[in-house]
Amino acid sequence: AAPADDNDEPPFPPLYEAGEDYDMCGDYKQEAADLKANGDWEGALAKYTEAVKCAPPSALLYANRAMALLKLNRPKAAERDCDEALKQNPDSAKALRIRGKTRKELGKYDLALKDLSASQSIDFD
Repeated sequence: AAPADDNDEPPFPPLYEAGEDYDMCGDYKQEAADLKANGDWEGALAKYTEAVKCAPPSALLYANRAMALLKLNRPKAAERDCDEALKQNPDSAKALRIRGKTRKELGKYDLALKDLSASQSIDFD
């Protein structure tokens, strides 16, 4: 297989810019969760992205979207969403765990091990 280059992923989904429609955001998150439960990662990604765009997203929302991105073989975008999650909550075990898996996919083994170890120590406490 050819080595991955920087152009092998679609554009990253948008980050939050403005808006405070928390009701709509909650609806999108529920729809995303239902789609995820049915294995529809594309659909879940679309709904998580809508949720991100309509109200200030939580670390958990970014981590959930990162998981969808990872499942869709978009590790660079997933890593970026995990970074956003960890800016908000440096102790997000879920974001650290997903970023660790993402970094493993990207060949960043030392960073992956660091993230996965940190996530386990948080989960353990």
